[in-house]
Amino acid sequence: MKGSVRLRKNGKWEYYFDVGKVIDKNGNPKRKKISKSGFSTEQDCRKALKDALDEFENKGTVFKDTNISMSEYMKYYMDKYVKLKCKARSIERYQEVINKHILPYFGHYYIRNIDSMTIQNFLDIKYKEGYAKSTMELYITLLKHSLGMAIHPYGFIKEDTFSKARLNYKFDYKKQRNLTKEQLYEVLDFLKENNYEYYL
Repeated sequence: MKGSVRLRKNGKWEYYFDVGKVIDKNGNPKRKKISKSGFSTEQDCRKALKDALDEFENKGTVFKDTNISMSEYMKYYMDKYVKLKCKARSIERYQEVINKHILPYFGHYYIRNIDSMTIQNFLDIKYKEGYAKSTMELYITLLKHSLGMAIHPYGFIKEDTFSKARLNYKFDYKKQRNLTKEQLYEVLDFLKENNYEYYL
């Protein structure tokens, strides 16, 4: 499989290559092309073309542009997964956690830049604010699950750089806030629906 590069009118370089035929909405075969532009030099463009071709030939896919913010991605995650797979009370709870806790801290990050240290710093802050272990388990589970799906099946990022974050804290059970019965069920529902070991 070969590709080509070209200089665009805006002074930026672009690579492109054909990946075979697909069937359009009218049932007609149409050649599918993958391209990406914005490279400052021909050398950078050719290197990116080589990487894209290697990736496609090895995996049959090319990852999407990863310049997507956490704010944009969490909306995508809610629409494509949570609202389709989870119960109504869980949807409401996850949206609340995302709006009140996840986005104020992570919203401006590109998802490709969120790593274990970034998540650990977030957890440190929440621990110091006095949140209960069960609540913080919901935070870390939601973050890891959503970012995991950004790898597969969504293909927004290539690899896991975030899963080493841990709840390595000494929780003061005498002082921690208690969950209501409804809140407990919301946490358990999320863990069960996403097959996490925390559920057990």
